[in-house]
Amino acid sequence: MTGVALLDGVRVLEFATGVAGPYAGKLFAGYGADVIKIEPPEGDEARQWGPFLTPTPDPDTSALFLHLNSNKRSITLDPGCNSGRALAERLISSADVVIESYRPGTLEAWSLGFEKMKALNRSITLTSVTPFGQDGPYRDYRGSEVVYWALAGMNFTREWDGRPVSLGGNLAQYQAGNLAAAATMAALIQAEATGEGVHVDASHLLAQVGSASGAMTYLVAHAYNGRTSAPPRPSPERTPTRPPFGPLPNGTFRCVDGAVMVSTLGPWVPRMLRAIGDAELSAIFGDALRLAEPAGAERVNEIASAWFASRSRADAMAQAQAEGWPVTAVQSPSELAGDVHFLERGAVIESEHPVAGRLFQPGPPFHIEAGWSDRHPAPRLGEHNAEIFMELGLTVAELSAYQDERVI
Repeated sequence: MTGVALLDGVRVLEFATGVAGPYAGKLFAGYGADVIKIEPPEGDEARQWGPFLTPTPDPDTSALFLHLNSNKRSITLDPGCNSGRALAERLISSADVVIESYRPGTLEAWSLGFEKMKALNRSITLTSVTPFGQDGPYRDYRGSEVVYWALAGMNFTREWDGRPVSLGGNLAQYQAGNLAAAATMAALIQAEATGEGVHVDASHLLAQVGSASGAMTYLVAHAYNGRTSAPPRPSPERTPTRPPFGPLPNGTFRCVDGAVMVSTLGPWVPRMLRAIGDAELSAIFGDALRLAEPAGAERVNEIASAWFASRSRADAMAQAQAEGWPVTAVQSPSELAGDVHFLERGAVIESEHPVAGRLFQPGPPFHIEAGWSDRHPAPRLGEHNAEIFMELGLTVAELSAYQDERVI
C-alpha cells in the first residue's frame, strides 16, 4: 500500500478480550488506525487459547491471538484501581474510539462509563461488545459460541435425525465483531459531524439472530404464512445415508483426493445433468413418479456419488462450474494458503513474528484504495508500555513504580 492509510489519524483504545471485540479492533488496525490494545496485567484471555507452536501454552504464540491482534500496539493496565483509572482517563482523552467487552456495568463501577468518557472527550465513540447487550434480562449472563447458536435458533443446521447442531469455530463471535466495526465506523462519522459522542451497543446474540444463524429467515416466513420452523420428526427412512435433501444432490461428496461441496437447486438440475452426462440420471429426472420414490432418490445419489468418486476435486469443480453447477473443492488450511486465486487476491499474507516466527494469515476482508496495511505482527504482552505511557508524559521512574504496584 502507498500513500495515507484509510483510517490514518484515528486512535482506537481496545479494552476487549476474546474474539468479537478484538476482531473489530483488528479491522480498524488493518485499515490504518492506531489501535492500542489495553490488556489486564495477566493478558487477554485469548493468549491462552490454542493452537500453540509447542505443547506448553505461550501467551505470545497463540494462533488465535496472533490472528486477531495484528497491527496493534499493546499495553498492560488495571483500570479498576485509582492509579490505573487515572492513566485510562488520560488515554481516553486522546482517543477517537473505545472498544470494550466488559460485563455491563463494569465501566460504571470503575467511574469510566460513557458519561464520564464524554466529560473527558466530548466526541468519543464507545462501542460495547457483549454477549447479550447492555440491557434486558440476559444482560449479565455469560455466553459462548454454542449458547449464541442455541438462543438464536439452531433449526438452520441439523443432524440427520433432527437434532440441532451449531457450526464449529467462532462464527457468531466474528460476525459480532464485523457488525461492531461497521457500527463503530458509522458512529465515528456521526461524532465527527456533530461533535457529540456515540455509544454503540453491540451483542453477539443480535448479530447471530440477524445474520449468520438463519433464524431471521424463519421469523420472516412465520410472519408471512404462520408456519413454524419446528423440525420434522425423525423417521426410519431418515438415515445418515438418506439425508433430507430429497433427490437433489447436495452436501459433501467424496472425490479421488478429498471432498467437494455440492449445491443443487431445482432450476439448476439441467446444469447438473449436462455436467454428469448420464442417460439414466436424465431419465430419472424426466420421470416425476420415479423421482418421487425413495428408490429413485437413492439411485440419483448413487450415480452422482460414482461420478464424483471417479474424479479429482479440481476436475469435478472445473467440469461442474463450466455448466454453472455450484461444486467447490473442500480445502484444508494449508491448501487455502497455496490457492492461486487467494494468493493473487492477497487473501493470505505472510509476516514474521519475533517469537512465533513465520506466519501465514488471512489478509484484508475487502479491497479498497489506500486500504489494508500489514505493518507489524500481533504485539507481545505489554510490548509498547514504555512507548505509549511516555507519550502520555510518564517518566521511567513512574513506569517502574506502576509496574511494581501491578498497575501496568
